[in-house]
Amino acid sequence: MNQSSILNEPITTSELISCLQEKKSNSCRPDKIPFLLTQNLSIKGKHLLLQLYNNVWLSGNIQTIWKNTNTLKIAFSLFQKKKKKTRQT
Repeated sequence: MNQSSILNEPITTSELISCLQEKKSNSCRPDKIPFLLTQNLSIKGKHLLLQLYNNVWLSGNIQTIWKNTNTLKIAFSLFQKKKKKTRQT
């Protein structure tokens, strides 16, 4: 599979969970939401977050309000994972 096709695929549940498990930050960003809260979302919460990320991922539109949030930090980590995956194939 080539790089462009992997980068155009939706983010998977396992990619999201892996990314959330790797992060160790407990600090709050300007959104005042501690990262620990995001890590401890219920399964339903993680699926909703995944839907949100995939909407952004596939449309390419990032809301301005996300620029100072943990949400964007997680999304960037997911992008890096996908990019790394393409280099391994």
